[in-house]
Amino acid sequence: MPQPLTRANAVTQILGELQRMEARRGCGDTLGDRRLQRSLASLDQSSESEVARRAIQAQWDRDFPAFDAAAEMLLDMDDLSEPGTTYVNFALMCHYALNADLCARLNRRALQFNRSDQVFVETVARNAWHAGDIKISDQATARLGKLNAESYEELRDLIQESSELLVLHGVTHDAFQQYVQCLFELIRGFVANKTDVRLVSGVDIEDYEDGHQELLVMFDLDLDDDTLDAIDEALLELRSDADRVNPALNKCVGVLVRDYPQSLDAEAC
Repeated sequence: MPQPLTRANAVTQILGELQRMEARRGCGDTLGDRRLQRSLASLDQSSESEVARRAIQAQWDRDFPAFDAAAEMLLDMDDLSEPGTTYVNFALMCHYALNADLCARLNRRALQFNRSDQVFVETVARNAWHAGDIKISDQATARLGKLNAESYEELRDLIQESSELLVLHGVTHDAFQQYVQCLFELIRGFVANKTDVRLVSGVDIEDYEDGHQELLVMFDLDLDDDTLDAIDEALLELRSDADRVNPALNKCVGVLVRDYPQSLDAEAC
């Protein structure tokens, strides 16, 4: 006979379904939405489940202020049933909610738990990387090295290469992370409350034929041409504003809006 799910595992299952639903946004499929509502209704009545329910619904509705408020409440709770699992899963949700700063804070909390679980630690490392938080990604990757994880060398090389690139241009890890947050905030303004728009983000290192190399922040935005043009104009204005963006960042960090970028390699855990 199947054992009842723990509170954290029940939320994890819902988050897994939510991730699968992200790829089907705008397809007119209401089955997934009905299933999500049933799953949310099945959670217990604890304060933890209520806040998780609120955050999940807000993320699906693209109600970013409501998501931020609920996730902040989770950070303030000191009686979570499985803190590490909760933190790492909601850090992953932050990518879809376009809040790199909140993602970083959740990842830092998550790394305090489950330090012997390779899958968990790798999820933290990749979550942090795609939020522009190279520091935490580096810490998690170092932990993977101690655990002899297969992914250690890949992530170590990625972090080393990106760090060397930033140093070459006089850009700190903190400055890069703040820039990623700024980009996320810009994109947020174009997708807020739009429940039919597919959204994926990611960070990668790009090598060009002329020898130039840059960190590339990528967005999959399923929007109309006029809105994409408006985003391009807003990005150009942002990158041209020396008061908001260190000109050195433009030499080593690119921004790409396209249909299907390399994305998060993580599952709710």
